[in-house]
Amino acid sequence: MAMGYLLDTNHCIYLMNALGKSPSKHKSHESNVLSKFNTTTDPLYTSILVLAELYYGAVNSKQQASNLARIALLKPKLNVLGVPTSRIERASLLMKETLLLL
Repeated sequence: MAMGYLLDTNHCIYLMNALGKSPSKHKSHESNVLSKFNTTTDPLYTSILVLAELYYGAVNSKQQASNLARIALLKPKLNVLGVPTSRIERASLLMKETLLLL
């Protein structure tokens, strides 16, 4: 049985950045992670906390739509460890709304 890879927030951000650029504009770390991402047959995992961080960053960014679109490209390829992913997107929106009230 293949062990797989557990991706942290930085790895996911590298992948999201690489997915949003032409290959000629990739930084070396983005290319390295993207190459492994595209060639591995091992399962890819991330934690629910990483996914929450990605959504939180996306909904609070100036490029909200494009960042959410890149998460949407990445998410189906990941096995998320924790509670259902649909709840994470909603939680990040609630966090943003809560912070606006402070």
